[in-house]
Amino acid sequence: MVLSTLIFTSLHDFAVNVASILGFVAVVATICGLVGKRCAALIGVALLSMIFATTNYLMWQTSTFLWMMPMVQKAAFASFFIWIIATTCAIRRAFTTDVACEANQRPM
Repeated sequence: MVLSTLIFTSLHDFAVNVASILGFVAVVATICGLVGKRCAALIGVALLSMIFATTNYLMWQTSTFLWMMPMVQKAAFASFFIWIIATTCAIRRAFTTDVACEANQRPM
């Protein structure tokens, strides 16, 4: 959150670089956690969003295909947003299922 306040300053590039590194680490850690749960669809969408995000970052750093950057950014945002919603729904479903199972196992 602190980095997001720097986006509109002269430290924009620094904020984007640090946020990119931290975001990459967070998504990779989440993907590693999903591998253990065997959530192929969530892993696929996460990898797709990582491909779009990495492509966008490389386009910005190398100044190549800048005319395509808005489309890649939109694709990255949309796939990341879909992944967040799907992951949240999966976590909620797992939590609700666990709670329901625990409620059924309690002695009366």
